[in-house]
Amino acid sequence: GAALRRTGKPQQAIEQFQRALRVMPDDAETHNELALALSEVGKLNEAVGHWEQAIQLRPEYAEAQYNLGVALWQTGNSQKAIRHWEQAVRIRPDYAEAKNKLAWLLATIAPTEGGDPLRAVSFAEGACQLTDHRVPTYLDTLAVAYAAAGRFNDAIVTAEKAVEVARAAGQQQVVSQVETRLQLYRSGRPYRLPASGTSPNEP
Repeated sequence: GAALRRTGKPQQAIEQFQRALRVMPDDAETHNELALALSEVGKLNEAVGHWEQAIQLRPEYAEAQYNLGVALWQTGNSQKAIRHWEQAVRIRPDYAEAKNKLAWLLATIAPTEGGDPLRAVSFAEGACQLTDHRVPTYLDTLAVAYAAAGRFNDAIVTAEKAVEVARAAGQQQVVSQVETRLQLYRSGRPYRLPASGTSPNEP
């Protein structure tokens, strides 16, 4: 199943994972893998159910906590997504991608929906430190967090660094997205998620 999923055959992978679960229904890793395959074919609600089972079987399963958070975010449940990413980071303090996702959401949604710019800065700084400030999307998130916290000078400097790193890596789409946000910071405005709850550069 894992081999099929990694070679671009998620539907065939699903069949194998389902067979595996009939033999060993309490295997958390199989539930996680099945959920990943289901998400790849657009069955997010079904995937969520298997990630929930994986976590029920193994609460300290950081990857399943992270993956469930992503699925919940994609289905519009940002507050639950935040809780699962917080769990992923608690379990694995060096989980840079979970810190980045958590920072992005905390920085770009309204406080009434769970947003928290100061915590966003902390998580984003952690993700950048873990990766030696070499990942442009993480730097972008840090700039977004600084702006959300009203630290526009820091946001500008960090966004300019993100552009520099992304350009050197040939990531032109990231360059374009960060430069668009940079204009907001220079005018003293933070970046906020569109009303749809999605982002043009989901980190």
